[in-house]
Amino acid sequence: MSAITECLDAIRAGDLEAEARLYKQVYADLLKLAERHLRAQPAVAGSVSLVHETYLKLNADALRGIEDRAHLLAVASRAMRQILVDQARRRLAVKRGGGDQQVTLDDNMPLPETSAERWLAVHTALERLSAVDTRLAETVEWHYFGGVSVEEIAHLRGMSDRTVKRDLRRARAFLISELE
Repeated sequence: MSAITECLDAIRAGDLEAEARLYKQVYADLLKLAERHLRAQPAVAGSVSLVHETYLKLNADALRGIEDRAHLLAVASRAMRQILVDQARRRLAVKRGGGDQQVTLDDNMPLPETSAERWLAVHTALERLSAVDTRLAETVEWHYFGGVSVEEIAHLRGMSDRTVKRDLRRARAFLISELE
């Protein structure tokens, strides 16, 4: 049993210090995960602050339902994505006058797309995919945002690697069509 799984078991058993031990065990993994998220949205605060904000969201109650390292990274990835989406929405609201409509002199001239707008477009496409097929959306989130390998996803879901790869191809096709 890994140290991370032992910490998760201790949290479920009510050990108050296990959460701090877990944090020490996964801190480097969470930093790598945050850096992966921030590559898509570099204008946001650094990876350290994203890790800290994520860990605040992952309190002991949230950690009780987590099974192992791969599951923890998947849940942390979702929390990071939610934090970044909230930050992008706030930035866009301020940029656009807090709800005031932006008007250009030429109605045919498209407004430049910012990283925050791209981030929200991807988030919206993932939400649509989730409404159609939750498993596909979670698989994309875990693999591309969370860095969870195909093999780990297959193990978590109790399915074959080929099925996970097929899910990723289907999800990618859906997301491409949504983003176009």
